[in-house]
Amino acid sequence: IRDLIEFFERSGELVRVKRPVDKDKELAAVLKRVQTELKKAVLFESVKGTDFMVVGNLYGGRDKLARIFGVPEEEVVKEWVRSRESKPIKPVRVNSSPCQEVVHERNINIGEILPIPYQYRGDAAPFINSAVVVVKDPKTKTYNASFNRMQLHGGNRLGIQLVINMDLFFIQKEAEKRGEPVEIAALISPDPYLFLAAATRLPRELDEIEYAGALAGSPVELIPCKTVDLEVPASAEIVLEGRIPPNTYVEEGPMGEVLQYYGSTSTKPIFEVTAITHRKRPILEALLTGTIEDHVLCGVP
Repeated sequence: IRDLIEFFERSGELVRVKRPVDKDKELAAVLKRVQTELKKAVLFESVKGTDFMVVGNLYGGRDKLARIFGVPEEEVVKEWVRSRESKPIKPVRVNSSPCQEVVHERNINIGEILPIPYQYRGDAAPFINSAVVVVKDPKTKTYNASFNRMQLHGGNRLGIQLVINMDLFFIQKEAEKRGEPVEIAALISPDPYLFLAAATRLPRELDEIEYAGALAGSPVELIPCKTVDLEVPASAEIVLEGRIPPNTYVEEGPMGEVLQYYGSTSTKPIFEVTAITHRKRPILEALLTGTIEDHVLCGVP
């Protein structure tokens, strides 16, 4: 993601905010203004109370996807289809990665470690919307990657929305019938090709890490997690490891939705975080729902 930020800066498509911002009262408002008025990506270099940086709107328009794929804007969908039909590329394993420079395994308080911003006035809590959730499917033995919003609930617990009839929804329901937890890892700010692969709906038997390699034209580097039996893309800035326990639910919502309304409150599974690893001075990606970035990532794939 740092390469993408640098790329947009060279082309004049990045705004740097150097003044310290409040993650709950300023950040989302500035991000929305930059998206709608300047149509640029934005990097917040200083977020009050943390040494994390925050980036947003990296995918906010077909023009940005065209830059990533290296094609004219009108050929973005055609290129995405071509990449989807390309031969998957198997990942490679590495023994170390900057995403594990800092490791939190004890007394985890997610809200104190990560500067998760509030988005909208009516949101029940801060939500993580940009994380790519990685799971190994016990049925197909392939890796699945998807977006699943997560609500901060205090301590090491997040509510996680498993979208009905999507792969992780079925994986969790099948594990729950067996009385077993599901081990997952949530990657924040991974490389663009993994991000775009997670936005694409593929048959369950296809490995989405290998598909990300096909999009990139090179193998994804994987590193073993610290507390769960998973290997995850080493490109991420931040990784949350943990489990979805069976038959454990919490009230979730409301949150400002992709279609620009507030959804109702409902019960959702819990994501119990067993470790958080990240780079030194990491970059947290904020995805503002109901904006051009959200709509492009839903619509183009």
